[in-house]
Amino acid sequence: MKKEKLIYKERRGTDCLKWDGMKRNFGTNDLEAFWVADMDFEAPAGVTEAVRKWAEFGIYGYYSVPEGYYESFMRWEKERHGYEVQRDWLRYSPGIVTGIYWLLLNLTKRGDSVAVLTPVYYPFFSAIKDTGRKLVGCPLRNNKGIYTIDFKKLDQTLAGVRVLILSSPHNPVGRVFTPDELKKIGELCKKHDVYIISDEIHQDLVLGDKPHHPTATATDAKVVTLCSASKTFNIAGLSNAFVVIPDEALRKKFDAFQKKNAFRSGASVGYVATRAAFETGAPWLESLRDQVRSNFALIRDGLKEKLPKAVVAPLEGTYLMWIDLGAYVKPEEIRTVLQEKCGLAVDYGEWFGFEDYRCFIRINLATRTENAQLALDRLTAALAKK
Repeated sequence: MKKEKLIYKERRGTDCLKWDGMKRNFGTNDLEAFWVADMDFEAPAGVTEAVRKWAEFGIYGYYSVPEGYYESFMRWEKERHGYEVQRDWLRYSPGIVTGIYWLLLNLTKRGDSVAVLTPVYYPFFSAIKDTGRKLVGCPLRNNKGIYTIDFKKLDQTLAGVRVLILSSPHNPVGRVFTPDELKKIGELCKKHDVYIISDEIHQDLVLGDKPHHPTATATDAKVVTLCSASKTFNIAGLSNAFVVIPDEALRKKFDAFQKKNAFRSGASVGYVATRAAFETGAPWLESLRDQVRSNFALIRDGLKEKLPKAVVAPLEGTYLMWIDLGAYVKPEEIRTVLQEKCGLAVDYGEWFGFEDYRCFIRINLATRTENAQLALDRLTAALAKK
């Protein structure tokens, strides 16, 4: 396969959340952005061309979603991940997080307990809290940056829980779970009658030898899978995601929920871009993965040389780097050091796991080499002196 060249774009000044919307979280927009998980690269050429043709037609009326949209996703899942998704399992959501909110409202009632494996993508916490559910955290084991599941602890955690929200591949620690791990998760969920909501938005961003296995293929527990082309192909702003529901009873409940809320479908351009991404984006994806691997190695090796006590989690999946800087910075100093001394906007560890991760940061690697080098240089210049 001939790879498609990545095209870097300067996004500052384009109403981009990552670059122009950081003031709410960081107090200023004058930082180098390494936080929000989207990319600084143009989407694949095939996506841009499909959107251009749609726009140039000049009529943006009501849209009838073609079967080719669904077929492109089902073919991708089967060929890439060995998951034979059935057409009648597929439902639409504007995004993964919205899908999680909707599923919690359908699978649980106010006051029910919902479990997560911490540290984890922080909108999970918001979804649980905002819907009036009780958050129950089960910490991953951390052995010098190697994260594994404490199954004894998970067994205890799931008692009395209604739903487990799983991030797979795991954001932010970068794990790609093995089929055996997923099977064990499923066994415990079946034991405690727990439904699994599996967020697999990073399924195609696997960087090592370990392939991604959809949770639903590794267990016969009840699983709803959430997928999207948004992270893989940098089209998150087009609001298009799949909710894969094999359980017929839940599908009926989900359909009734959407009908009651007068929800029908998304914007036509999201369907157009998503189909084009799955049909034409593979060569671009290979280039992206090369770039992320290169950026990860650059920062990892530079930290090993100049900040050898920093603990970097191996990156098996996602384009997000998880770093423990606790040997060099105190928890109360982390924001001052990162923002005022380094001039960097990163995701802070406490967002993902509260007090236990205050000295951790998550860095977005989906950018050009020069930006990765800048982040490394600023981190080492500020912390090597401490």
